[in-house]
Amino acid sequence: MQIFNEWNCRKLHDEVNIFAGIQTNYISIAVRFLETLLQVIISQFGGRLFGIYKDGMTGVQWCICIAFSVGTFVVRLILLFIPEDRLLAYGSKELDPLEKRKSVLAARRSASFKRRASIPQGAVTIAKNE
Repeated sequence: MQIFNEWNCRKLHDEVNIFAGIQTNYISIAVRFLETLLQVIISQFGGRLFGIYKDGMTGVQWCICIAFSVGTFVVRLILLFIPEDRLLAYGSKELDPLEKRKSVLAARRSASFKRRASIPQGAVTIAKNE
Protein backbone atom coordinates (compact mmCIF):
# COMPACT_ATOMS: atom_id res chain seq x y z
CA MET A 1 0.00 0.00 0.00
CA GLN A 2 2.89 2.33 0.72
CA ILE A 3 4.16 2.18 -2.84
CA PHE A 4 0.70 2.85 -4.28
CA ASN A 5 0.31 5.74 -1.87
CA GLU A 6 3.59 7.21 -3.13
CA TRP A 7 2.17 7.15 -6.67
CA ASN A 8 -0.96 8.91 -5.39
CA CYS A 9 1.15 11.64 -3.81
CA ARG A 10 2.90 12.55 -7.06
CA LYS A 11 0.26 15.12 -8.02
CA LEU A 12 -0.77 17.69 -5.47
CA HIS A 13 -3.03 20.10 -7.31
CA ASP A 14 -6.12 17.96 -7.99
CA GLU A 15 -4.71 16.50 -11.17
CA VAL A 16 -6.47 13.30 -12.21
CA ASN A 17 -3.68 11.51 -14.08
CA ILE A 18 -1.03 10.64 -11.50
CA PHE A 19 1.12 8.95 -14.15
CA ALA A 20 1.45 12.00 -16.42
CA GLY A 21 5.11 12.74 -17.11
CA ILE A 22 6.36 9.66 -15.28
CA GLN A 23 8.40 8.51 -18.26
CA THR A 24 10.61 11.62 -18.05
CA ASN A 25 11.89 10.87 -14.55
CA TYR A 26 14.10 7.81 -14.79
CA ILE A 27 15.46 8.15 -11.27
CA SER A 28 11.96 7.99 -9.83
CA ILE A 29 11.18 4.89 -11.88
CA ALA A 30 14.39 3.19 -10.74
CA VAL A 31 13.79 4.04 -7.07
CA ARG A 32 10.18 2.80 -7.15
CA PHE A 33 11.21 -0.39 -8.97
CA LEU A 34 13.99 -1.07 -6.46
CA GLU A 35 11.69 -0.31 -3.53
CA THR A 36 9.02 -2.67 -4.88
CA LEU A 37 11.57 -5.40 -5.54
CA LEU A 38 13.03 -5.11 -2.02
CA GLN A 39 9.60 -5.17 -0.38
CA VAL A 40 8.64 -8.30 -2.30
CA ILE A 41 11.92 -10.02 -1.41
CA ILE A 42 11.65 -9.04 2.26
CA SER A 43 8.02 -10.11 2.57
CA GLN A 44 8.63 -13.44 0.78
CA PHE A 45 12.04 -14.43 2.11
CA GLY A 46 12.61 -12.17 5.16
CA GLY A 47 11.10 -14.68 7.56
CA ARG A 48 13.07 -14.88 10.75
CA LEU A 49 15.27 -11.85 10.04
CA PHE A 50 12.36 -9.38 9.81
CA GLY A 51 10.00 -11.22 12.16
CA ILE A 52 7.38 -12.13 9.56
CA TYR A 53 5.86 -15.48 8.61
CA LYS A 54 8.65 -17.78 7.50
CA ASP A 55 6.94 -19.06 4.33
CA GLY A 56 6.04 -15.65 2.90
CA MET A 57 2.68 -14.61 1.52
CA THR A 58 0.46 -16.88 -0.54
CA GLY A 59 -0.90 -15.91 -3.95
CA VAL A 60 -4.31 -15.11 -2.47
CA GLN A 61 -2.71 -12.85 0.17
CA TRP A 62 -0.77 -11.03 -2.57
CA CYS A 63 -3.98 -10.49 -4.55
CA ILE A 64 -5.79 -9.13 -1.48
CA CYS A 65 -2.89 -6.81 -0.69
CA ILE A 66 -2.71 -5.47 -4.24
CA ALA A 67 -6.50 -5.06 -4.42
CA PHE A 68 -6.51 -2.92 -1.26
CA SER A 69 -3.56 -0.95 -2.58
CA VAL A 70 -5.23 -0.23 -5.93
CA GLY A 71 -8.25 0.83 -3.90
CA THR A 72 -6.31 3.91 -2.81
CA PHE A 73 -6.41 5.11 -6.44
CA VAL A 74 -10.18 4.78 -6.45
CA VAL A 75 -10.55 6.62 -3.14
CA ARG A 76 -8.33 9.42 -4.44
CA LEU A 77 -10.45 9.78 -7.58
CA ILE A 78 -13.65 9.91 -5.54
CA LEU A 79 -12.22 12.55 -3.23
CA LEU A 80 -11.03 14.64 -6.18
CA PHE A 81 -14.57 15.16 -7.39
CA ILE A 82 -16.07 16.14 -4.02
CA PRO A 83 -15.81 19.90 -3.41
CA GLU A 84 -13.88 20.90 -0.30
CA ASP A 85 -16.78 22.88 1.18
CA ARG A 86 -18.88 19.70 1.04
CA LEU A 87 -16.23 17.77 2.94
CA LEU A 88 -16.04 20.48 5.61
CA ALA A 89 -19.82 20.37 6.01
CA TYR A 90 -19.61 16.70 7.01
CA GLY A 91 -17.29 17.46 9.91
CA SER A 92 -18.62 18.53 13.29
CA LYS A 93 -16.68 21.81 13.25
CA GLU A 94 -13.67 23.41 11.64
CA LEU A 95 -10.52 22.77 13.62
CA ASP A 96 -7.45 24.91 13.75
CA PRO A 97 -4.57 22.49 13.01
CA LEU A 98 -2.23 24.53 15.20
CA GLU A 99 -4.57 24.58 18.18
CA LYS A 100 -3.36 21.29 19.65
CA ARG A 101 0.21 22.04 18.77
CA LYS A 102 0.13 25.20 20.87
CA SER A 103 -0.98 23.25 23.91
CA VAL A 104 1.62 20.52 23.28
CA LEU A 105 4.37 23.11 22.91
CA ALA A 106 3.21 24.85 26.07
CA ALA A 107 3.34 21.54 27.93
CA ARG A 108 6.84 20.87 26.59
CA ARG A 109 8.03 24.32 27.59
CA SER A 110 6.67 23.99 31.10
CA ALA A 111 8.18 20.50 31.48
CA SER A 112 11.60 21.66 30.30
CA PHE A 113 11.34 24.72 32.55
CA LYS A 114 10.61 22.46 35.54
CA ARG A 115 13.60 20.27 34.66
CA ARG A 116 15.88 23.29 34.40
CA ALA A 117 14.53 24.70 37.64
CA SER A 118 15.27 21.43 39.48
CA ILE A 119 18.98 21.47 38.47
CA PRO A 120 21.15 23.32 41.01
CA GLN A 121 22.73 26.43 39.54
CA GLY A 122 26.29 25.38 40.43
CA ALA A 123 25.94 22.07 38.58
CA VAL A 124 25.19 23.89 35.35
CA THR A 125 28.19 26.23 35.63
CA ILE A 126 30.55 23.35 36.49
CA ALA A 127 29.37 21.41 33.44
CA LYS A 128 29.94 24.46 31.24
CA ASN A 129 33.51 24.98 32.54
CA GLU A 130 34.64 21.41 31.89
